[in-house]
Amino acid sequence: MLHQKRRAVHGTFSQFKTKCPECAKLGKKHLNDDLSVNINLKVCNCHKCGYKAFFGERDTKELYKDYKLPDAKNLTQLTLEHLQCFSRRGITQETGIRKGIKSAKNDYYAFVYYEGETVVNMKYRHSKEKKFMQAPEAKPTMYKYNDIANSDKIIICEGEFDALAWEEAGYLFSTSVNQGAPNEKDVNVEKKLECVYNCFDVFESAETIYLSVDNDPNGQR
Repeated sequence: MLHQKRRAVHGTFSQFKTKCPECAKLGKKHLNDDLSVNINLKVCNCHKCGYKAFFGERDTKELYKDYKLPDAKNLTQLTLEHLQCFSRRGITQETGIRKGIKSAKNDYYAFVYYEGETVVNMKYRHSKEKKFMQAPEAKPTMYKYNDIANSDKIIICEGEFDALAWEEAGYLFSTSVNQGAPNEKDVNVEKKLECVYNCFDVFESAETIYLSVDNDPNGQR
């Protein structure tokens, strides 16, 4: 199911722009409202001085913690068996290679999460069972980050295969969260949405955001 959300130009209750308090402390003059505030995500970002903040109940240590870069030494090119897994889902070998998808140990394959040229996270999926793992202490970020970093349109999906399917259809500005949609019974969803918080700048600068989610309780939450 595809939903569309447009960024408000003058501001709404859920998202608006205002004067930045940190700019005032630094002595910067305010010609515009440079602080973007998103009530739903509980984050704000100043485009002038770079100030960022989270104003929910999230632990400050979690917000500013140091992430570790994943170890990609044991990855190989996609095996024939893994290529067939992607082919059955309509994902071509060319797309798999372009996105840097690799084969890993114990019949897992790895979705590689880049920011620029840097590998910041890896998500492993078993080829025969619905088992997932992520690189320990790696940065939660959006899949295909480089494809959305400077895009005025973004399609957000629940999983990597969904984002790749949109790319196969010609929409390169597709992305996905790194841990799937929050469960309908989850009381606290911040951990699953940490990848969104970490990419707030990208979403704030986009003109149009589409939500491509499953028509189930988790997707419709």
